Amino acid sequence: MENADLSYTDLHRASLALTNLGGADLSGANLRETNLSNANLSGAKVQSACFGNNPGLSLELQQNLIQRGAIFEQS
Repeated sequence: MENADLSYTDLHRASLALTNLGGADLSGANLRETNLSNANLSGAKVQSACFGNNPGLSLELQQNLIQRGAIFEQS
């Protein structure tokens, strides 16, 4: 799924474990409760993408995504 256009896609509760999302456009996508264990999000566009309660998402990566425009809901 590298470089895929997934903007505004509803990925709620999906499993994207081990998925290469490098360079993908996730702008505005719903990624709440999505399993992101070992997923590659380098270079992904995450402006206004909604995250929250994501298995496999480190605090370091969460902070990086916020700096790139992602939105995190508190659980």
